[in-house]
Amino acid sequence: MNELIEHKQGSQVQFSREKMDFLRKHYAKDATDLEFEHYIGVCRSRRLNPEARHIYFMKVRDKPTIILSIEAYRLIAQRTGAYAGCETSDLTMGADGKPICCTVTVKRIVQSQVCEFKATAYYKEQYRERVPIWNEMPTTMLEKCAEAKALRRAFPEELSEFYTDDEMQDPIRIDPVAGKPAPSAFDASHPKQLAWLHQQLLDQKVPKSEWPLIASELNGHTAEDFKGRFAALIAEFKGGKKDE
Repeated sequence: MNELIEHKQGSQVQFSREKMDFLRKHYAKDATDLEFEHYIGVCRSRRLNPEARHIYFMKVRDKPTIILSIEAYRLIAQRTGAYAGCETSDLTMGADGKPICCTVTVKRIVQSQVCEFKATAYYKEQYRERVPIWNEMPTTMLEKCAEAKALRRAFPEELSEFYTDDEMQDPIRIDPVAGKPAPSAFDASHPKQLAWLHQQLLDQKVPKSEWPLIASELNGHTAEDFKGRFAALIAEFKGGKKDE
């Protein structure tokens, strides 16, 4: 058994003090005491292993952020007992040989019925120029982003608060003019900004059940890309790409 898992108490993983010190030093060295306590709490409750690259702690624009791997997403979905698999992706390629978009369908058992949850990831939105693997394996990376989106839609209660490492943009986007981190255009933890978003979604007749997921999708985006991302999400819902 992996030494990370000292023992289980109910459905949670427990750690020894030595293991806690090790995880703090190697996997969350920038965390405050309170941030580290929260990080470990997520590891425990979700039964995720930092050493297996399931879960990461990082600061995004000085905000504590917990990020999961696609493997962790799959593991959490599988543990619900309702995960019914993932269909082969629908990939659209451009004339230049680069992918344009990728659609993945995740299946979940809902009230004894197998329901499909589709999501589309767009290359121009997900591509990370400074990450070599995006240049080496662009279709694989885009497919994982689409799968993560589909899994969030199928399992919103378990996954909507987390992004995967494949989806994350650069941890800190530098404003080339001011030479400092670019401010976020939308912060889901800010009551007034969240109220503004809810009003926009209400005006667009987006079902309230989807509001938390959209807020999660938009959280932390800079002014540079917020408008385009918001418009793409609204167009996706209005276009009927999302299964009701």
